[in-house]
Amino acid sequence: MSGTTGELSLTELRRNEFVTAFQNVKAKHDYKVLVMDARSIKILKTMLNTGELAETRIVRFEKLGNYREPAQDKDVIYFLTPSPQSIREVITDFTPGPNNPTGKRYGFAHLYFTSALNGALFEMVKASSAIGHIGTLTELCIEYETFDQKVFLAQLANCPLYRIYSPFKLNNNASEFDLMAKKIVNVCDALNIVPVVRYFNPPEEFVPDCKARPLARMVEDEVRRRSGGPSSSSINRARRLGKPE
Repeated sequence: MSGTTGELSLTELRRNEFVTAFQNVKAKHDYKVLVMDARSIKILKTMLNTGELAETRIVRFEKLGNYREPAQDKDVIYFLTPSPQSIREVITDFTPGPNNPTGKRYGFAHLYFTSALNGALFEMVKASSAIGHIGTLTELCIEYETFDQKVFLAQLANCPLYRIYSPFKLNNNASEFDLMAKKIVNVCDALNIVPVVRYFNPPEEFVPDCKARPLARMVEDEVRRRSGGPSSSSINRARRLGKPE
C-alpha cells in the first residue's frame, strides 16, 4: 500500500518527525536540558548534530543513569527508548532521595519515546510520582536504522546472529523479536501504511524452529495493539497524562 509521505526518504522522514516534535515543545522555561539513554543517543547521532540541537535552546546534554546536576530553572526533555529501566530513572528524578532531596531535579518534563509504549509502561508513568511534572508523553516512530533512502534495517545492536540463532539462548528470542517487530511497525507508521504480513511458514515437523513465524506474529500483534490506540498509523502521537503542577 502506498503512504502519504510524498518523495521523502526514510532518513528525511525520521529527521523531520524528530525536529517537528522538538519544535513543538511548549516549555515553561526558555532553556532546556536534553536527557537520553544509550540507545536513543545512537539514534540521535544519525539525525542531528549538537549545533542543530542548540538552536532549539537546549543548553545541556546528559545521559540517563549518570549523575546529573539539578536544574529546576530549566525544562527537561527526555528522549528515551521504551523500557522499564528508563522510566524508573525518570521517576527517580521527581522522587525525593539522597541525591534529590527536593524530589524535583528539573522544572518541567517532556517525555519523547523513540517507539510506542505498551500498556504496562504507560501505566507505570501514569501511576508514578512524576505525573504532576509531566505535561505530555509523545511516542515517535523513529527507532529503526536507515540503510539507504528507501531501505531500512531492523537490526539488533550486538551479536545479532548469536542472539537469534544460538542454541544457548534460553529466552526463545522473545525480547529480540519484540524489538525487531517494533522497528518494522515504526517504519509502517512513518510511511502511514498498514502492512500485510507475509512470511516463510514451513510445516513445523520439518522446520520446528522457524524464525519467521514468531517474528511475523509479533509484527501483527504490534500493528493490532497500536490500532487500538489514538490512531493506527499516526506519528507524533501524544497521550494526555494529567495536569502538571
